[in-house]
Amino acid sequence: MYHSFHPAFLSEDAIFDEKVKPVPEVKEFKEHSALLQNENELEVDSVILCTGYKYDFPFLPESCQPMTADDTKIQHLSRLYKMTVHVDQPSLYFMGMMKNTPAFPVNELQAELIAAILSGKCQLPVKSDMLADIEEDFQLKLSLGYPPTKIPFLVPVKYFIKRFQDSVLDLTEDGWIHPIPEKDLGLWDNQGPYLPDPTTSAHDAIHLTLIGKRFRK
Repeated sequence: MYHSFHPAFLSEDAIFDEKVKPVPEVKEFKEHSALLQNENELEVDSVILCTGYKYDFPFLPESCQPMTADDTKIQHLSRLYKMTVHVDQPSLYFMGMMKNTPAFPVNELQAELIAAILSGKCQLPVKSDMLADIEEDFQLKLSLGYPPTKIPFLVPVKYFIKRFQDSVLDLTEDGWIHPIPEKDLGLWDNQGPYLPDPTTSAHDAIHLTLIGKRFRK
């Protein structure tokens, strides 16, 4: 089995099961093979496209959607302050909406922020300020080279997690938020920056699993 990856997401030194071999991105598919960016050609039987997911909340009315209709195409969470609090429905919260980031520490920060709001330990800004904060984050990522489809990403990981954490700390009373230890933030020093080509589509830079004949059994 082969695992094809974008170099910004995974290093060639990554540790895999002994039956899985990491390989560069796929340049072209042929009838029974995959041509890689390094011009090596692999004979494969099956391909699994790990394309991720799109946000979809068909059970919520339009007034509660985390993004406007115009922003749905690029998956920009334009109604979520700190990617958590709905600007029009401040008692409606979303967790785990960030992409390509260590989920558990970020989700814990979100949970503590929500608990602080519900406990009166956090005073949310007025709507206009929340919208301005969302737009500032949007423009920052565009300036770093993100295509609009990658705005929910928190990459470079350490930089954006620290930025998110510091902003949550500023909102809440002292001692309410438990910061991620610096030694743990250091675990993500080498993850990023992911500065993709702005022409890259939402489903380019994806992981592929190529299943070769010798792994059929």
